[in-house]
Amino acid sequence: LAEMPMDIWFEIFVLLEPLDLVHLSRTSKSLRTFLLGVSASSVWMCARSNMDGLPKCPKDMNELDYATLIFETHCQRCLSVSSHMCWDLRIRLCLHCLKSDTKYVLFQFNVYKFLY
Repeated sequence: LAEMPMDIWFEIFVLLEPLDLVHLSRTSKSLRTFLLGVSASSVWMCARSNMDGLPKCPKDMNELDYATLIFETHCQRCLSVSSHMCWDLRIRLCLHCLKSDTKYVLFQFNVYKFLY
């Protein structure tokens, strides 16, 4: 990463989709630091614009967490395959975790509603 000029990285990044950036952020600390930095906001905007109909990132989330929530397909508690997204809580849960952790989910939802 350090050997290649940043403008070349930017040219590559703007051709990618958000999930590609999520995967890149997991490859090295330097890429993760860059992609979570303020200077990468234009990269994330371009990545979102490469996907038709993808809404803007909510103000209470960073771009990486937003892309992970939308595009990843695993439960964030047990890592099994999941298609159930609790948008209000900003979490993806499998049906088993959703049912077994109902009290936890309801508590978190009430705390979330109280805070926001």
